[in-house]
Amino acid sequence: MMCEKCNDLGVYISGDVLKYCDKCAQGKSRIIEHVKKFSSWFDEDNLPNLENFRTVVDEKNYQSLELAKKVCKAFAQRCVDKKKKMWVCLLGPPGCGKTHLALSTFGLLINKMTVVYYMKSYDLEEKIKSAIGDEKYTVESIIQTYSNVPVLILDDLGTETNTEWNRKVFHSIIDYRYERRLFTMITSNYNLSDFEPRISSRLSDRALCVEVQMPGVDYRRSMDRGSTILI
Repeated sequence: MMCEKCNDLGVYISGDVLKYCDKCAQGKSRIIEHVKKFSSWFDEDNLPNLENFRTVVDEKNYQSLELAKKVCKAFAQRCVDKKKKMWVCLLGPPGCGKTHLALSTFGLLINKMTVVYYMKSYDLEEKIKSAIGDEKYTVESIIQTYSNVPVLILDDLGTETNTEWNRKVFHSIIDYRYERRLFTMITSNYNLSDFEPRISSRLSDRALCVEVQMPGVDYRRSMDRGSTILI
């Protein structure tokens, strides 16, 4: 039977806005097709989810990771509701679960038919650099794409090449989104104080951004050992 909402097109017009259909499989296919063009590689059939996010058998680490999970759930819900704006910074050493949480949030938002781009910072750097000299996809147009997307998840901020040009580009995206209060999630191996002031000041705004310090445990190894606590 043909979808009454989109006529099996996967998209429909509401007012003057093109939206993805949330009533049929075509809608999800269309949004995944769109998101893949602007995101780091991901396997839509094997995205992690928040419900299987595990922690080690340790009360302190359990509480920290449970907080991180709750913050990600709250962030996703606000993105869907489109009401109270929110940023999230997940900070901690490699392997502590930041990317798992970021990808889980990404997958949850796709399932809620929300336009969201997930980008590793070094992938974003390469995407922008590849546009240099391109007449169709210019550097400026790509910067505007990631500046304006309704939800941006920027993973591993600080792993991009440390040059003045890169710092200006990333600052322009972060600053644009900050000024307009666009939903943004950032993960990093660094502390906020390690970033230059024009970026750290944005990420330190407690009226907008929730900072979560992840525990210094190797989350991936704990999964390999078959940790039994689920949060």
